[in-house]
Amino acid sequence: MTDKTIAEVLDKSIDKLSGGATEVAKTIKSMAPHAWEVAVRQQVLDGIVWCVIWLVFLVPTVVVARVAIRRFHDDKADPDGTISAALVAGFAALLLSMALLMDGRKAIGKIANPEYYAAMAILGADK
Repeated sequence: MTDKTIAEVLDKSIDKLSGGATEVAKTIKSMAPHAWEVAVRQQVLDGIVWCVIWLVFLVPTVVVARVAIRRFHDDKADPDGTISAALVAGFAALLLSMALLMDGRKAIGKIANPEYYAAMAILGADK
């Protein structure tokens, strides 16, 4: 093969690759707005789901804590150990709700500003 033949083959290859790259770029350009809308909707739904999960655990936590406090004030002697069990359950529920509360703030942010979280998800900075 001569230098001229190699150059011709390379030119044809580059032309084919650039033509394919142009088609891919056009496809991506037409898909980008739809992908952005989907990413934003996904963040809103993720935020709503986390808020619901947070509330599902928060309500029983408050109920257990109220029952534990009531029992502690009603029965100071604690003959059967129910107060101790209620306090342990209340403390465990409090720890669980605190863990969920940390994620709850992010969930509310996803509902309030889904574009920011969608951009972070696309860039891979949300991990």
